[in-house]
Amino acid sequence: MLPKAPESILDASGQPNEGTYRGVPRDLSLSRLSTVSRLTRCTGQKRWLYVGLFSEELVAGGCVVDLTYLANGFAFAFRTGDGELVDHHHLGPRLRQVVPDDPTKGAARFALPRARVEVHNAVQADGQRRLDVRMGGGHKRLRMNLIVEDDGRAVEPLCAITRLPEGRASFTHKVVGLPVHGEVTMGGRRLEIENALAAVDYTHCLPEHHTVWY
Repeated sequence: MLPKAPESILDASGQPNEGTYRGVPRDLSLSRLSTVSRLTRCTGQKRWLYVGLFSEELVAGGCVVDLTYLANGFAFAFRTGDGELVDHHHLGPRLRQVVPDDPTKGAARFALPRARVEVHNAVQADGQRRLDVRMGGGHKRLRMNLIVEDDGRAVEPLCAITRLPEGRASFTHKVVGLPVHGEVTMGGRRLEIENALAAVDYTHCLPEHHTVWY
């Protein structure tokens, strides 16, 4: 069994508490990271909160990304039966923090005219998350209203604290196999979501300027 998550993602000296843990640290701030400059800590932090849905007939997801200087919202839905894909990706000004400091409470919000992605976390209050997507129109219309059951008992979250090159660090919180229900609309077709599972990915990191995912 994995050890319980530490109180903070950084130790007393400002170094990452590197490892893989059960649960969520209480303090997720990178403001004490001692291996980078204050300017880097202030301008280079990234946060995102992603919710994905998986069923026999549909794969879908929505995400809000806080880039410190910009905000990003994207969502997609793919029907496995006929191969139809509707996806949207938008960048906008970041006038305030758009992803919360805690993956279990608060809300992540991205909003532009005709483009909105919101993830409401009420894990501690009532054991649920809600994904709300309003993007596009016509045959590119994408709407999601999904409730994810996440009380922390049936599926325990996994967190990883990692040292990155150049003295940087990353915290990620992941939980998969969560029951989800609601509805998704693609173009003019509305799909009732039942017997589906969801995944949640929350990440708060100070990545390298050039970062590649494989």
